[in-house]
Amino acid sequence: MKKYFSLILLFACIQSLRSQESIICQWKIDFLISLWYNQIEDHQEYNLYRITQSDEQAFDWGNWMSFNPDGTFRSYYTAPCGNDCFPNVYGQFKLLDDDRVLLHVDSILIGGFCKNEQFYPNKDLGIFKIFPTNSGFKLIKSEASLGSDSENLAYSRLMDSFEWNGSNAAKQNQLNWIPLKSNSLADLMKGLGKVTGYDAAKIRILYSKYLAAGKAILFEYNGEKRLAFYYPQALQFAIFDDPL
Repeated sequence: MKKYFSLILLFACIQSLRSQESIICQWKIDFLISLWYNQIEDHQEYNLYRITQSDEQAFDWGNWMSFNPDGTFRSYYTAPCGNDCFPNVYGQFKLLDDDRVLLHVDSILIGGFCKNEQFYPNKDLGIFKIFPTNSGFKLIKSEASLGSDSENLAYSRLMDSFEWNGSNAAKQNQLNWIPLKSNSLADLMKGLGKVTGYDAAKIRILYSKYLAAGKAILFEYNGEKRLAFYYPQALQFAIFDDPL
């Protein structure tokens, strides 16, 4: 029954895309709304991935996002067995026009084989610009202090072009990691100024996004764009010296 229901949702999403309707359907998503490793975090970006029938093995597992016709959403995690942690995020959304959506989180329920918790943020997350991609949509927070929508899209794509799992993955292990006990960008900027050869006054943070195990920060220094990596669980960060 579950398989047939999933196929119905998949067909509805395909029809929605064909008719140029909105994001209202079910998607895979890179991170659950407002969560990162079951901790409440604000995200500047979310990526929605189209569900394909050919991806049957991974079809039922991972992070999901359902935008419902009644204006509610559910962002949740599934796994092949019950020996796991299962967060569920419930909220509301409002499509302001064809390419902007307002997100509001009502509640966050975490259960399973972990610390069971309930949160009720009742919080507006802000307006997100909707950009189509080859695999679905990219939602980027639209806020003047974060830069223009077009700039943020360009920064996001630049970071996407970085070979996280290629030759640069090995280089990350050779970086000079520096302790940092804060997740704020302001404190990170101060931390960057402690790195030999960097002047904090010349650093301009452009964009940041979460990765699987941490956060990547794109910043500009002396006219060059560079990346810094921050791992909250290890409380440390490092700069990738090669300019992008």
